[in-house]
Amino acid sequence: MIYVGTFSKSLFPALRLGFFLAPPALVPTFETALAAFSPGVPTSLQAIVSDFIDEGLFATHIRRMRKLYAERYQLFFDAARDQLAAWLDIVPTNTGLHTIGRLRAGLLRAGVTGAAVSAAAAKRGLTVAPISRFCIAPIDTEGLVLGFSGITPPQIAAGIVALREVLAASAVVARSPSIVV
Repeated sequence: MIYVGTFSKSLFPALRLGFFLAPPALVPTFETALAAFSPGVPTSLQAIVSDFIDEGLFATHIRRMRKLYAERYQLFFDAARDQLAAWLDIVPTNTGLHTIGRLRAGLLRAGVTGAAVSAAAAKRGLTVAPISRFCIAPIDTEGLVLGFSGITPPQIAAGIVALREVLAASAVVARSPSIVV
């Protein structure tokens, strides 16, 4: 088994530091491939992150972030359940920094897509992505990937209100008859 990870989300995106956990027999192959294709990360930066982990500071950081993200998720989930339930079925999650909101049947019957809602939300300054963006092949589910970790509680509340307005407007526009001239 090979495990690939990064510190981009758990520490700092600009670190550009990732890692492989591979069986000992594959280590020489990975060393050769990385030497040929990757400029590498400065050893001083690797040493700093190593010390951060060895001294237990990384584990402390992860515990603190899990608590913070759990609080933000609960705030997001409660507000979304209260304000978006007519349009989205929010999928509960216990892990991660994002969740899924599936478009409800009324929006689907009106022809609303995750891509259309995402584009309308972008015009309001909201960043949501259609589920389809993360799929290689077409899927039957229309919905949105919704992040809650990198924003403050007031931003979460304001974002939910703005997304509610976008979804309501999308439903109205989708049901409006086309005017043919």
